[in-house]
Amino acid sequence: MSVALIFRQQPRNFLPVYWRVKLYVDRLRTQASDRLPEEKTISTDLGLDRLILRRCLLSLCRDGILYKGNGSEYYIQGQKVSIPVRRYNSYSLSMRRSNLEPQSQVLGIDVVSMQGELSAIYQSSTPDAQLWAIDLLRYRDGSPISVVRMFLRHDITPKLGVFIKDNVSISDLLEKEYGITPQRNWTCCEAVACDSFISKRLNVPLGAPLLKANSLSSWENKPFEYTISFFRSDRCQVRFEVP
Repeated sequence: MSVALIFRQQPRNFLPVYWRVKLYVDRLRTQASDRLPEEKTISTDLGLDRLILRRCLLSLCRDGILYKGNGSEYYIQGQKVSIPVRRYNSYSLSMRRSNLEPQSQVLGIDVVSMQGELSAIYQSSTPDAQLWAIDLLRYRDGSPISVVRMFLRHDITPKLGVFIKDNVSISDLLEKEYGITPQRNWTCCEAVACDSFISKRLNVPLGAPLLKANSLSSWENKPFEYTISFFRSDRCQVRFEVP
């Protein structure tokens, strides 16, 4: 039975307006819908004035149930995955601990020089020092949740690029091939707006809210791995763990 038919069978005033709209959204959530129908469609289904409906939708955004896209587009917030921040952190391990299947797609692999900001982060004064630059798209149960750019010291892992493939854990590779288990130094998180590059890969509207996390990890007391991650804020949350 369609959502529209269910609500047309109910008395128009059977619930306060906010809860009528929320119940409508919850019903869509059970059908694995991500984007809400157009305001005109919802207004007709519920027999609500468009202005009143819009106020309810904005209230649901403030309550974290929806988030607003471009124009009059609204999207349902999904169940969020906790991304723990701890001394040692593996994406694959974190997903499996949450009973979720980790997946990743390699978008690109390159070798870059430690210049500018990277030189300062790695505390390097060597002009020809090099880093692996690895771009990844990470998934949760088949749904894209983050875009990641990872920098790793090339001098310690010279053949790492040969082993990197889709759905292969880089943390597992580092431990297996080089005996390296990086330790987290710091993580900095902030809210940012989605740009066109990430919008296409995460399948979210341009300008949608994202969680950006910059992290630095060390090996043998020297900076080793610097990561810039962009998470879908409707499907991820950062959890800080105190050791």
